[in-house]
Amino acid sequence: MKITVDPVKKKRILEEIDRVTAQEKNRVTVDGFKVTYQDGSWLLIRPSGTEPLLRVFAESRVRERAEAIIQEYLALIKTI
Repeated sequence: MKITVDPVKKKRILEEIDRVTAQEKNRVTVDGFKVTYQDGSWLLIRPSGTEPLLRVFAESRVRERAEAIIQEYLALIKTI
């Protein structure tokens, strides 16, 4: 999923995602943020280097779980 973000807010959004995901044990911060949860589900948020976009991906064995993960972070992004 692509999300257009205000270029002025992009850095602040990424800082907040960094803060929120910092407590996750299985987190990778190369080219964005990837979190793998205990149930095997994962989230990937990658900022575009050339456009005012964030790309948000999630995968899970259960579709509703993947959608819930995406919605959680979309809500966070929209509050900033």
